Amino acid sequence: MSPLLILTKYDKEGDIMSTGWTHITWNDRLTIERMVREKFPVPAIAAAIGKTRQAVYEELRRAPKYHRLDGRTWKTDESYSPEMAQQRYETFLSMKGAGLKIGNDIALAKHLEAKIVEDKYSPEAALKCIRPGSFSVEIRSGQTIRSYIRKGVFLRLTTEHLPCPRRKRNRRIKRLAKRPTKGPSIEKRPKEINDRLTAGHWEMDTVHGKQGKGEALLVLTERFSREELLVKLPDLMSGSVVTALDRLEYR
Repeated sequence: MSPLLILTKYDKEGDIMSTGWTHITWNDRLTIERMVREKFPVPAIAAAIGKTRQAVYEELRRAPKYHRLDGRTWKTDESYSPEMAQQRYETFLSMKGAGLKIGNDIALAKHLEAKIVEDKYSPEAALKCIRPGSFSVEIRSGQTIRSYIRKGVFLRLTTEHLPCPRRKRNRRIKRLAKRPTKGPSIEKRPKEINDRLTAGHWEMDTVHGKQGKGEALLVLTERFSREELLVKLPDLMSGSVVTALDRLEYR
């Protein structure tokens, strides 16, 4: 199997100039936490995660800190928290987008509340009743009103007042890894691998029954040709997977 290569450009001082990815990922933050705790310098951290030194400096500067107790010295110090940094990043993403236009026209907000809450109009019907030029702000889409309702912009109007409430979807729980991956993350694989442009790059997965117990299959797929290798496993334990890979390597 071919190793995953990282294509990176460096400047005269050895710092990374550009890469094929941009934002700092959760896996990167776990690596930053470990290397900060082990007193690695910023250039070493930047090289390890494939980012510029400036990006790492900004991440450490902006990320919320917490006080950590050192078990060896029994002293507390401010430490980088990947969980708090990730939460800050996700909060920032949720706040991106256009500003709330309706906040500039309270009369329009009250009008829409009255139509939807009291007259039982849909957002689309409430907008249809507005004469052009009646308010200083113009909103054309009912979806925009629904978005405002979900964000809690109105005082009285909630999703319960919508005439056709949408079915509530089951919310999937996103589980974050507890430690960084060994070696380069799949998030950083080059374009020619991601787009299946060259041969020699394999992906690995396991297949098992509904109960997740008993025998299973180890499946290796070559991305370019889609060729597959199947190996029968006695179970899903990591030791069985390593043994199967060793057998393939020395065939």
